[in-house]
Amino acid sequence: TVELPRDVDANFLATDRGGDGFCCLYGDGYVKIFAGASAEDESALLAFERAEFQSDLAIKFRAGPAPSVAPATTPRPTVASNKMPSTGSTSSSLCGRSGRPPCVEVTVVVQLDKFSAETSWSIGSSDGSTNFVTRPTGYFEEMQSQKIIETVSLPDDGVRYRFTIVDFMGDGICCWAGNGWYSLYEGRDVEDESTQLFHGRG
Repeated sequence: TVELPRDVDANFLATDRGGDGFCCLYGDGYVKIFAGASAEDESALLAFERAEFQSDLAIKFRAGPAPSVAPATTPRPTVASNKMPSTGSTSSSLCGRSGRPPCVEVTVVVQLDKFSAETSWSIGSSDGSTNFVTRPTGYFEEMQSQKIIETVSLPDDGVRYRFTIVDFMGDGICCWAGNGWYSLYEGRDVEDESTQLFHGRG
């Protein structure tokens, strides 16, 4: 427990030297920040984030009484059906709340190869200063050759975004290991081609 000035916007920063957060392959890590000294009182929860990041995790919060509604948790993505519904919606802690910019929804679709644990992706600002969403190496460990659809919320304040997808072994998500690909859509309707922002082969 630490003391901070009341009603001050604070920034919590966690770092991982290995660059893979502290979740997924190595455990179900997370960060919770509470108002007061009790970590058992969920009504005092100020911020909650799963430890799905690479080198740095920044959490902005206001020191003082807890908000009336606790921040939403981030569910795991689900495997797509043949109709490709939008699933796995998340609420970013950086938008859509009092004093923060509105949110815009984008949907990430990834066809994984048979070595799905090697695939990671992230969405950050184009200048590299902010990382909004990360699905680190190991996140898709049990989803070999599956199609993943996940809708995420990003701050809609004029920022330009960068989508990055990485294969840990450096051989992509195609060819001998499977016919992988990825797409990004504005909104949730992945069947509407007019909303597709880009598409790439693995």
